[in-house]
Amino acid sequence: MKYRHIIIFTIISVQAFGQRTADPWEVYRGKYCYYENTEQFYGDTVKIWSGGGTYPGFCTSTSDFFYWASDSLKKLCDCSYKPVDGELGVIKYASPILNDRTGIDNIIYIVELHNQSVAIGCGFIIEKDSLSLGEHTRIIQLNDSIENAAYAQGCLFKTSYVNGSYFEAGVHAIDIRSESFACELEQNEVDTILLLKGFYNNHGLGNSKVISVFWTKYGESFLKIFRQIDNSIEESENYEIDLATEWAYFKSHDIPKLETNPKPNTWISHDFTYYIQFKFSHEFYLESLTRSEVSRDESHEKSIWWNMLIEKTEEKIKN
Repeated sequence: MKYRHIIIFTIISVQAFGQRTADPWEVYRGKYCYYENTEQFYGDTVKIWSGGGTYPGFCTSTSDFFYWASDSLKKLCDCSYKPVDGELGVIKYASPILNDRTGIDNIIYIVELHNQSVAIGCGFIIEKDSLSLGEHTRIIQLNDSIENAAYAQGCLFKTSYVNGSYFEAGVHAIDIRSESFACELEQNEVDTILLLKGFYNNHGLGNSKVISVFWTKYGESFLKIFRQIDNSIEESENYEIDLATEWAYFKSHDIPKLETNPKPNTWISHDFTYYIQFKFSHEFYLESLTRSEVSRDESHEKSIWWNMLIEKTEEKIKN
């Protein structure tokens, strides 16, 4: 049977259990934060471990961290330069070690990158022959693709990565059920499928407790809820719902082409994360947003659309 105009939506409430098996953060062994004598590193060619770690206020001395820097040194620096993952540069200078140092931010290096001097925290540079975060992640992605080829063959809903971040596919039984369900719909010529997961971002590994699936068939929409109770998975009946507003909003605001994301008021290292995979016609939209982004910036089109789906799911879960 051929289905038309079908949306699959999956939201997962999770608790994290353990660490992921291959964590790029675990391989970081940078030495530039842990030596008393930083002058020994002057002239070293280093690699940017991960984008970020710069100090935009360095040029104008808006922080007490920069009292040691001369005016001439500040003028040499480009405080608008944004280093990227894997970029190579040369250490020209380093801030003194403070006796009351409480964190690695107290060691700031002046690194020359593409003829631009940049003030960057020691935690964001590594030795030139080490793997950057992005390089290590790409190796994991390749290995993951090879190891999971049999499971993920021919179905994009069984992939593990989004926006360069690591999300495991096919790890828990409830995830396998939702991923396989989406793939079965695709095999049955369903051309519009949306899979949305939600989990606490404990290095990407989470154990889902609730998964909901929305779909629309011949103009009628339904919701099925999967629940993990102890070691078993239970399925609800098919609840009839209305998804016309959600689907129309996605198309009218062209969500896949929006270049910005909602802005959270606060940043949480292990925030609750939503992960969306959306196959519509011959296109595939794949993205992740944190709960802080989705809930804090209520005016952003992505936040509005994601909340439409999340709220509809939570209504059934609460009932």
